[in-house]
Amino acid sequence: MLVAIAVLALVATVVALNAPPQRSAAQEEAEQLAARLKLAIETAVLTGAPLRLEIDQSGYAFLRRRGGAWEQTGRQSLAGGRFSVPVEIDLGSAGRSHENERFLNAAYAAEEEDDTHHVLIDPLGTSTPFSVLIGGVNAVAVSLSSEGEIEVMK
Repeated sequence: MLVAIAVLALVATVVALNAPPQRSAAQEEAEQLAARLKLAIETAVLTGAPLRLEIDQSGYAFLRRRGGAWEQTGRQSLAGGRFSVPVEIDLGSAGRSHENERFLNAAYAAEEEDDTHHVLIDPLGTSTPFSVLIGGVNAVAVSLSSEGEIEVMK
């Protein structure tokens, strides 16, 4: 009987030591956003059509340009997502160029003003640089460079 308990304890110890570490909700959401960004960049390059990421405090979505307007891509893999943790979005200097683009482009004039940020994903593989800080205390940052480089940092 003691041998059986010792064997069970040994097996439980091995299983516990080999179990993958728990990842936070912020880490999961950051990695999901990064994976979808990478797919969006690849899709834009392969199709030759620009995509746009719309992101705000509650979530994000990928859009394509069709008939002079931005609409959902229709692809489940680029459907976007909702954030379950606090989010901080920084467009940096790209934010100022975005505001200039919005002012000069009549297509943006029809859009309502809100806290949604727009990130253009160009078919040449370039994009509007930005970073998103996901989570509170143990926040994870996702950044996208103008060359389309995606980085996830704790």
